[in-house]
Amino acid sequence: MRSEPHCFECYGYDILVDETLRPWLVEVNASPSLSATTATDRQFKSKLLDDLLDLLLQHPSGCFPFRQL
Repeated sequence: MRSEPHCFECYGYDILVDETLRPWLVEVNASPSLSATTATDRQFKSKLLDDLLDLLLQHPSGCFPFRQL
């Protein structure tokens, strides 16, 4: 796989938690769907994208110059 210096990748991790609260990795998706079919799904994925954009657009000084986009 070729690495690009100004790119990022998003992975989806499917994790099940058993009755003892032990997590089990079921699969890793290289291209997870960002479509939302339920209100909970929409809320979760909206927050995920907000956080991702905050990371990508954050200036080294710590401010968010593009916050109003």
